[in-house]
Amino acid sequence: MTKTRLTLIPLSLTLAFGLACFGGKDFEGDEAGECNDGVDNDQNGLFDCDEDACVGSPLCEEIPTDDTGGGGGDDTGGGGGGGDEVTLLSATANCDEIGYFFDVNQSGRGSAPELYIYETGSSNPWNEVHPFPLDPIESGANGAWDLFYMELDSVNSVNEVREGSKTLFGCDLYDNLTWIVYVFDKDNAGVDCGVWGDDPAEANDFFGTSCPTI
Repeated sequence: MTKTRLTLIPLSLTLAFGLACFGGKDFEGDEAGECNDGVDNDQNGLFDCDEDACVGSPLCEEIPTDDTGGGGGDDTGGGGGGGDEVTLLSATANCDEIGYFFDVNQSGRGSAPELYIYETGSSNPWNEVHPFPLDPIESGANGAWDLFYMELDSVNSVNEVREGSKTLFGCDLYDNLTWIVYVFDKDNAGVDCGVWGDDPAEANDFFGTSCPTI
């Protein structure tokens, strides 16, 4: 499975569009998880991602969960790949008055990681997807490992949010956030992931992933 560019359309924004179009009537995607629950929630004959209201939801994007790269060996570091394996070694998040700062350290030389952010414990959760900059800030000898860095400035309105640079989350929400990081091989195939923060199980369920807690 190859890496895809995810459109930043959080569930809360999708909900706002839906209410405007349908006058408050229930529709597919107006509750967390409806875009991949296998149920025709609005009983119009269309299911999940076939609904217009679910288009752009992260639940309707293909997120890799297993070994998919070519070549010899297990992409997630099981051996036999001649040093080409890419695995997630560590990931951290910090926040100050400017915004959020993220480090992702991966083994091997792949393409840039992607970050999924989910607001846990909310009836109408905001979520974002951010690609890391293409180039790592540090690399080990012969591509043994790469360290990627990303800074997200906190903004006050939805219209200011930008993939890879600006987030609606402020430091006051730090304890209510869960982060998922995916790492990719040189062919842009997702090969490993990890989740950490307030509620990994809830975030995995929302994004349809099964990433281990780190």
